[in-house]
Amino acid sequence: RNRLAPADAAKAEEPLAKAVQEHAAADLGPGVAPGVAKTPLSAEETKTEPTDPGATTPAKTKAAITTTTTTPATSSAAATTTPPTKEVVPAATKHTKTPPRTHAPVSDEAIAKAIATLKAEGVAVHKHSKDGKIRPRTLELTETGDQLLWIQPKAKFGVSFHHKDDPIELDTIIEVRPGTTLDPTTVGGVKRPKGMTGTATLRRTADGVQVARRAVSLIAPGDKTYDVEFESNEVAHLYAKVFEKIVADAKAAAAAAK
Repeated sequence: RNRLAPADAAKAEEPLAKAVQEHAAADLGPGVAPGVAKTPLSAEETKTEPTDPGATTPAKTKAAITTTTTTPATSSAAATTTPPTKEVVPAATKHTKTPPRTHAPVSDEAIAKAIATLKAEGVAVHKHSKDGKIRPRTLELTETGDQLLWIQPKAKFGVSFHHKDDPIELDTIIEVRPGTTLDPTTVGGVKRPKGMTGTATLRRTADGVQVARRAVSLIAPGDKTYDVEFESNEVAHLYAKVFEKIVADAKAAAAAAK
């Protein structure tokens, strides 16, 4: 073989050496001299550098990875559920005694008018008797004002007459007692130690407290009572005051006559 001279051999190797250097420079990247080690990429460069040169989607960031879940707002009316209502049974209340009824004060004018009516035509009543019977009567005051007379209503003959019942001597009356007033003779009894209202006759004949409210009794000596029932509570209240007035006047007249 023919060997080249050293000078010629060196010239022949120059193109080959230059090609090797260019190839090495291409592998190291721009700006890096041959023989200098390539500096590794930083974390940021590695994070942002695409892994695939042909990929078009950028690397996901932490903010992009994090997703926020939102709950749609609901109205308080829809969110709140009304529990089923239970029937409330009221607790048993302690029975309280009904207070006594009160009436408007009776004027002196009303009393005087009622007394005039008693003398002129009388007042219709129902007489409660000890035999348990209730009879219609008319009470009439004498002109002297000392007695109350029993008048029987018109019979089938159309005539009114004084009944055989004894007249009520007003100056002998001990007490005028409304039908709902306590009977002092019943206090301390075995069955009802607090006592009962009205009289023995009324307690026997009166059908309920409503009748007692319409009744007035005149209490005479010897446990004798005159028990009458009026048409209403108001009329009974008026005539209780009227009876008190005519009894007081009769007692005063009897005392003055002695």
